[in-house]
Amino acid sequence: MSIKFKKILKIITYMVVILIFLAIDCIPKNRENCHGTISFKNNSSKTLYITRNYYYTDTTTLIISNPVSSDNTNKVLPFSENKTALWYYGCFEDLLQSLKKDTLFVYVFDAEIVETTPWDTVLANNLILKRYDLSLEDLQNMNWTIIYP
Repeated sequence: MSIKFKKILKIITYMVVILIFLAIDCIPKNRENCHGTISFKNNSSKTLYITRNYYYTDTTTLIISNPVSSDNTNKVLPFSENKTALWYYGCFEDLLQSLKKDTLFVYVFDAEIVETTPWDTVLANNLILKRYDLSLEDLQNMNWTIIYP
């Protein structure tokens, strides 16, 4: 290898290390009065998808995005916990206090259904396993962990 190539490789390595440290720092951290994540424990034998919404809608007009993503961020395996699917850039406390209705809506879906059914059909037929309507007080009482079922 030439000296020039080695220098370029060294620079690229340093840049990758720096980017990793920056990415780690972007993950929301929970503090006493500032929670950027909510844990979700799946105590069922089903694989689930979860998603959230901050805006109140009745169940006939669901406006939520499809939780199926290529990186499986919103997937929760049976008898496991997902600590990253329900996150917010700032503090959930601040977000909920700023809303007209201080409620976070968390939707739980059967993975088998949402992976094989068109999303508009899922919404039109209200194929939700469970919907949680959680206030700030609810989340605090739950210690920022939702347990399904």
